[in-house]
Amino acid sequence: MASPVYADLTALPPLLFQVSDDEVLLDDSRRVVENAKRVGVDVTLQVWSGLPHVWQLFAPILPEGRAALHAAAAFIQARLAPAGAGLAPG
Repeated sequence: MASPVYADLTALPPLLFQVSDDEVLLDDSRRVVENAKRVGVDVTLQVWSGLPHVWQLFAPILPEGRAALHAAAAFIQARLAPAGAGLAPG
């Protein structure tokens, strides 16, 4: 019962799920994403191909790890930036 699959996701902030198509948690991730959508949460699911669990930790040696971290940073920046504001340093 501690699984987020069964959680009340109402009023959560935007969520990003990055999961591999080889991941044991792929189906659970999809279920949580659908549950979040059902209650109006801004949620994004990214399914990456052929990667191990927590491949993002291998960013120093795995290009897909770096790409996933960049995608996560872009997700956060897009939701923190005021509407119409540029993200370039100034």
